[in-house]
Amino acid sequence: MGTDKKNTGAKPKGRAQEPESLDVPLRLIIEDNADGIIIVDRKGVVRFANPAAEALFGREAGQLTGKSFGFPVVTGESSEVTVIRLGGEKATVEMRAAEMRVGHAEWGGAPVFIASLRDVTERKKMEDALRERTHELDERIKELDCLYGISQLVEKPGVSLEEIVQGTADLIPPGWQYPEITCARVTIDGEEYKTAKFRESSWRQASDIVVNGEKRGILEVYYLEEKPEIDEGPFLKEERNLINAITERLGRIIERKQAEQELKSSNQQLRASEQQLRASNQQLRASEQQLMASNQQLRASEQQLRASNQQLRANEERLRAEMAERRKIEEETKKHLHELEVFYKASIGREERIVELKKRVRQLEAELGKETG
Repeated sequence: MGTDKKNTGAKPKGRAQEPESLDVPLRLIIEDNADGIIIVDRKGVVRFANPAAEALFGREAGQLTGKSFGFPVVTGESSEVTVIRLGGEKATVEMRAAEMRVGHAEWGGAPVFIASLRDVTERKKMEDALRERTHELDERIKELDCLYGISQLVEKPGVSLEEIVQGTADLIPPGWQYPEITCARVTIDGEEYKTAKFRESSWRQASDIVVNGEKRGILEVYYLEEKPEIDEGPFLKEERNLINAITERLGRIIERKQAEQELKSSNQQLRASEQQLRASNQQLRASEQQLMASNQQLRASEQQLRASNQQLRANEERLRAEMAERRKIEEETKKHLHELEVFYKASIGREERIVELKKRVRQLEAELGKETG
């Protein structure tokens, strides 16, 4: 931090006396330099400190000069050191990082070191924040890689639920902060899916696997070595979010796989029903064809029956006519017989008439036989 203090030739209170040989322009350059300038002799004792050094150390020059510098002085090199500032009456101490450049010079005829110190505290904070942020981003990338890997497993054609669960377990260690000592186990409906070299330990993180509102399993992550306490034991809060996201996704995957299996089973049943329906339709068509054939036969039989009925009626009419004719013949025969009988009685004793009568009777009988035949 620079200063606008102008040099008036008077020595500031508490300021160590510069040698008279130090010319005014050089003294002004040193005093007004934004970097802290410390002059140290061969014994490591501070001989001079400019205002920027006073601000950097939080002490006046008089409190610095004559005291040991306290840092190793190596010429031609840059290094980082930490200084302690006194923060007022309460003697609050904070550590300050500084970068120091050292060069040779002479002070009052004696060789000394000139140390240039620049306050890089804010830069170091920014670098630390950047490193922390980079680490956090790296962790988030690992988490995203884990979730993306699970998505790739799910999209793999023909992959089974068992392969997805085992693959998920294998993807977990790289997604945690210490993958080399991380192992995992997924338990679903009593079936266990473990990473290589799995074993339980005292450092455990777990999350339930819920399917359609019902707990069906659990995901467990273990550290095999003790690590510093962070958010949830040695686990990060982001790892808690990740394990919850994984179990939630596993629950949805199981629901989807079950739905697919149920749909597949329904489709199989539907196809079987369709096959049965087609077979039934074929049987129905065959039955219809048989029925049509039977109907045709029935119609033919009906036609034959009608023809038979017609013939029967014709026969009945012919028979009635024949019967009527027979009755007529019978009546005539009876009449002739009666006449013959009368004639016979009247012709008793006459042989010739008898013979004639017999002939007549035979003729009548013959005619009657023809009619009845």
